[in-house]
Amino acid sequence: MADRTFFVSLSVQEAAALIKKKQEDADQVFESHSHAAGVEQWILVYQKYFFRNSSYAALTAIIDNFSGKTKVAAVATGGSASLLTSWDWGAADSWLKEFSDRFTKYTIK
Repeated sequence: MADRTFFVSLSVQEAAALIKKKQEDADQVFESHSHAAGVEQWILVYQKYFFRNSSYAALTAIIDNFSGKTKVAAVATGGSASLLTSWDWGAADSWLKEFSDRFTKYTIK
């Protein structure tokens, strides 16, 4: 399992649209969007098959502006092809890095 949290200069809707656009090699399995009184949140869940470990990995992204800035939190977890071990052979880490790298030019402190 791997996770990252960072703030971006995009709106919640723009960040969600970027995620949805850039996950063309993964299957979206869940989406939730809510907003009220200027506060907005998107939850997006994807799954993707990795040949390196012959199993699926999942990535969940939560985008919100609860603090006044757009926050992106993501967690990726990979499965294992073995019943005896739970190693994902780096699938979750590499997917999360690929995900995070798409926000590099929008990341703020």
